Amino acid sequence: MDLSMKIKRYRNWPILLKIMSIPVLSLLLIVLGTKLVIVPRIEAWLMEQEKLKVQSVVEVAYQQVVQGALAVSQRNIPVEEAQKEVVARIKELRYAGKEYFWINDLSPRMIMHPTKPELDGTDLTDYKDPNGKHLFKEFARVCETKGEGFVDYMWPKPNETEPSPKISYVKLYEPWGWIIGSGLYVDAFQAKVKNLHNFILASSLIASLLLVILAWSVGRGIKRSIGQGCTFAAAVASGDLTRTLNINREDETGTLGSSLNSMVNGLRSMIGRVTMTAGELTISAGEIAGASRKMVMSAEQQTADVAEVSDASAHIHEVTDKVATDVDGLTSLAAESSSAVTELAASIESVAGNMESLAASVDGIGVSITQMTDSIRSIDTGGPGPDRYLGDDCIIGL
Repeated sequence: MDLSMKIKRYRNWPILLKIMSIPVLSLLLIVLGTKLVIVPRIEAWLMEQEKLKVQSVVEVAYQQVVQGALAVSQRNIPVEEAQKEVVARIKELRYAGKEYFWINDLSPRMIMHPTKPELDGTDLTDYKDPNGKHLFKEFARVCETKGEGFVDYMWPKPNETEPSPKISYVKLYEPWGWIIGSGLYVDAFQAKVKNLHNFILASSLIASLLLVILAWSVGRGIKRSIGQGCTFAAAVASGDLTRTLNINREDETGTLGSSLNSMVNGLRSMIGRVTMTAGELTISAGEIAGASRKMVMSAEQQTADVAEVSDASAHIHEVTDKVATDVDGLTSLAAESSSAVTELAASIESVAGNMESLAASVDGIGVSITQMTDSIRSIDTGGPGPDRYLGDDCIIGL
């Protein structure tokens, strides 16, 4: 599988991982910023401060030479004597523990060096450091062109033989042609910068570690609260409305938990009302079903009664037909009483007609009752509406 398919987008990361990424990213930015921006700027600033310090102390030694030159005119002493006094005073000067001053001229020739007295009076034109730099010629060149300035080179520390990187400040006292100089060893300065760098880095790591612990604590609390909320929501989704979230926070997650509890309480009340309404509907449905069964039984009873009336009507019709037949026989035999018999036959025929009408009416009533029975059964099973015409003259209303 492609690696890009496995890497999730930042918005899909777990909350705890998102929160933890903030101090980790901050730590990386702090370390990179410390190494690439802060420390180089601090180092450059400290170097400038060190250079200013060297420049200021060289200025002190320079004033000794100036005072010596004034002594020549004020005390009327020879220049050589004044120079010896100045050399003796500068030779004893120290600062920062063991840092010193030297004097050479523009030749260049060493006039005084406190840690390498073997160089005193020596021509230094061909003197080179391990990198091949003619440092004393460079001192003379800088002073001749600018009067003063900085020069970097390699020079052994006091009581050591191996050269170390050094930056010196030199200044020319033109009346005597002297160059007074002093410098600082770069490795000692770099040790200070390294200590400062380590201090800043250690402080950043400690601060970042505290941020990581704080972020982990905050993220863990949020994750735990959200996990409890998800478990609670899953239980509610499965139908369990008996649970309640234990709220012990007053932040946004606590507000969310309170909202979930309120939602579940609302669901409980709503389901209680729905259950009560469903019970009432069940009771009403039972009552309606009972009434429908009673109506069906009543309709069936009426159907049975109509059937009995129909049977009786049919029997009457048969009897009437038999009477009519007998009357016909009696008519032929009693011709002499034709008028009386004729009236009797007319009456019997009228009765027979009425009976036929009664039988037809009974048949119609039976059909209407059958239709009414079917309608009642349809109502009991959820069929058509409660009103139906029964025959041509009757309407049954429920």
